[in-house]
Amino acid sequence: MKKMIFCAAAICCSALFAQEPASAPVANAESAKVVESAAAPAATPAPAATPAPAATPALDTAKAANPETAVEAVKAAEPVADTAKAAEPVKEAAAEAPAVEAAKVDTAKAVEPASAPVAEVAQVEDPAKVAEPDTASKWTKFVGVGLTIPVERYKVGGKTINFVDYAVSATYLGVSRSGFTPKATLSAGLATTKKIPFYPSKGWQVGSFSSLEFGAGYSFINQEKLLLSAFFVLGFEYANFITESKKMNHTELGRVDRDYLESFSALTLGGDVTARFALTDRVGLFASLGGRWIAYTEAESAVRYTKDDYSRTENVHDDGVGYFSIVPSFGVMWKI
Repeated sequence: MKKMIFCAAAICCSALFAQEPASAPVANAESAKVVESAAAPAATPAPAATPAPAATPALDTAKAANPETAVEAVKAAEPVADTAKAAEPVKEAAAEAPAVEAAKVDTAKAVEPASAPVAEVAQVEDPAKVAEPDTASKWTKFVGVGLTIPVERYKVGGKTINFVDYAVSATYLGVSRSGFTPKATLSAGLATTKKIPFYPSKGWQVGSFSSLEFGAGYSFINQEKLLLSAFFVLGFEYANFITESKKMNHTELGRVDRDYLESFSALTLGGDVTARFALTDRVGLFASLGGRWIAYTEAESAVRYTKDDYSRTENVHDDGVGYFSIVPSFGVMWKI
């Protein structure tokens, strides 16, 4: 009886020992699969995890040889997988760092061309603002009104005639940025002379006087308060005298009224110096002094006899060259 009980116990123990090794590999195999399945997704995206598949055959071999050794190999492989996982973010960060730097460089390159045109536009616009004034601003223009008193001496037909003229003048000046200055003057007034040698007269004779002059020169000083210019001047003058009618006995016509008509014209060459002193931004005073050479003079003398409705005129023409004319003038000049 005791032998039967002992045998039954031995059989039961042998059965139990036979079942434990069979169940342990199953559990170990399932644990290995879980570890492998967990490690495989992490190693798949990163190229650095390629050594992980090499551990799989070793684990399979360990499983087949000894389940307990397989479990230990799996546990030893877990830190390696963890290290690979920890290394992956570092590598990803290292891979991202050049991309960030490249993005910064690209961004700087993209910003630089955008800023350059702005500077170029500013550089182009600044000269345009300087050049905004109209072309008229290249000239400073003046208009003056004054009194001129030419003192002249003509030579006509070998005879000398002296004049003192009183006229009102209108003058235009234009001053460019370079200093070039054109000028034009128109004068009209009275001409006086003490003696006209072509007909008998007593006292001062009064006639009409007019002149037109054009000049071109240079402004040495062109400031707000002072303008100083010098000119070469070409001019034309004309003076005309008519005497009062007087009764006389004509040898052919009898008792007649006689009067004299005398006209003088001259071409003049010379120069002027003109100064303007500003009183305000627009108004100023000017003074001018000029000298002329009488390049050509022509005189036309006429004696007119009148009796009732009949009139006879006798003309005498003469010309000459010389002498001179001094032309001072002064007045008010406006800036326009």
